Amino acid sequence: MRDIKLEQELALLHSLMGEAKAFRDIVQATLNMEVVIPEHENRFESLRTTLPELSRQFQREVGLAEDNSAEQLFKSVKDLPALVRFTDLEKTKLHSRWHRYYLDLYEAQGRLKQRKEKLDALNSVALKLKRFFLNPFVLLIILGALALLVLALL
Repeated sequence: MRDIKLEQELALLHSLMGEAKAFRDIVQATLNMEVVIPEHENRFESLRTTLPELSRQFQREVGLAEDNSAEQLFKSVKDLPALVRFTDLEKTKLHSRWHRYYLDLYEAQGRLKQRKEKLDALNSVALKLKRFFLNPFVLLIILGALALLVLALL
């Protein structure tokens, strides 16, 4: 048995985690080089819309309380040129916010994987029972027992 909703939630979470990592990578590259690369700026602007939207969609799908941590990441960084001018304290706060956000995603991933493992365990038991009862030898014994029971009742 497959849980399609669970698979969709895991796929959505995987996309969300990928977008969060892309945000971190762009921020790290910009801070390390202290120069804004146009490709990074374009990607950053696309992340500004996709990351919060994916986050809200995931929260709705999984039934989590509305959390605006993804938007908070972008409120602290208006654009990449502003990021280059960040003080050490602002950089630390941004890194802390991102880590807190990513840890929340990682925790949600753990919960979803636990659900998947439980479902897989149930599926393996059902599969073993099905194989057992569809074994021709077992079917022969069951049919023989039923025939003896019917003869005994007559």
